[in-house]
Amino acid sequence: MTGLFSTAPGEGAKSRRALLLLGVMLLYLTLGAALFSAFEYAQDMRARADIAKKRKLMQRKYNFTVRDFALLERVVVQSIPFAAGAQWQFLGALYFCTVVITTIGYGHSTPITVGGKMFCMLYALGGIPLGLVMFQSVGERINHFIGLALRIIGRWLKRRRDIDWLVHVKSRHLLCISFAIGCATISVAKRQQYI
Repeated sequence: MTGLFSTAPGEGAKSRRALLLLGVMLLYLTLGAALFSAFEYAQDMRARADIAKKRKLMQRKYNFTVRDFALLERVVVQSIPFAAGAQWQFLGALYFCTVVITTIGYGHSTPITVGGKMFCMLYALGGIPLGLVMFQSVGERINHFIGLALRIIGRWLKRRRDIDWLVHVKSRHLLCISFAIGCATISVAKRQQYI
């Protein structure tokens, strides 16, 4: 056995390549987040200061009590889906970078500055192909480990005659289980209902 749980020649090199691509991707995301923060953070802070000023004016103009205005703010803030704090602080920018390179699309938040917009286009130009190659390589490794696990289970089942039903488990069953685990994980992480 050479490499990381590998059974065939060359599998260790594929695992190293996948890990290298994963490392390059993490470095690319980190660098992108730092640069987006540099481009957009000051503008974001100016917008926040303007909002704070408008908030005080609204509270005085409409004679809101502190409690009523806090309730109004809570309702408005809960309607905004971004939960990682300020959009262009490092974690928010890292999330944006991930969304850009995976081509998911963020929808309601984009860079405002000219430098941020230009960098976003260049970042996507390099990041999307890198992401595709990295995801393909990591997917290969995941498939390899699933195949290895299925071979081990198959050998074990051949020795045990009393567990015939497990032989009929197909990849589609494993796929459904994987999706269910993913949905449950996201449900717990985002505190949402499972369905």
